[in-house]
Amino acid sequence: MVNSQSIAEPNDARIKEISEDILKSMLKRSFPAVDAAHYFKKYADGKTPDHQFMHALAMMTKGGILRIDHKKNPFSVTFVLMENGKAKMHHMIDDDYKSDTFGSMMNDPYEGDKKRVHCFSHIMDDEKAKVKDCEKCRLEINSTICMMHNNVLSKCDECKKSTKLLKDVTPEEDADKTITAILKEHKKQNWSFGN
Repeated sequence: MVNSQSIAEPNDARIKEISEDILKSMLKRSFPAVDAAHYFKKYADGKTPDHQFMHALAMMTKGGILRIDHKKNPFSVTFVLMENGKAKMHHMIDDDYKSDTFGSMMNDPYEGDKKRVHCFSHIMDDEKAKVKDCEKCRLEINSTICMMHNNVLSKCDECKKSTKLLKDVTPEEDADKTITAILKEHKKQNWSFGN
């Protein structure tokens, strides 16, 4: 007699389909971490998770593609995309046309000692309006590192030169289209697994 709680044999085609769905949807967000609740609901057959979903998770975690994080209080489960044993780097773009670094890409680590700091007290202010004596404002500025030159973005002369050239050929009304084009090109060059 077979135990009804035993896990079904792996179905390679279904595992591939599920793992590709999870990875593509995470890569589409261009951010390494996502709340896993959606996937647990999506891949459930009745009250329990789909066995092939569990096989797909096991395959991706063993392969170092995905990490499953959980917090006890409040309880939550997060899927984290991995790259070379670390959470995949998140990249952002300066999309403020008035900024000296408009169009520049910046690193935004998900974790670690260089994780980006946000000063929520002054988050709506631009860099010029940051409070001089605010430690968090200082940390926020210093944790925004440009991708191209690995400098603090607001102090990167090379990025400022590139922005000036970009603005010479981009009127403000085309700023959104320009940002979209830059991100599309960046994603094509730096994110595997398609769009």
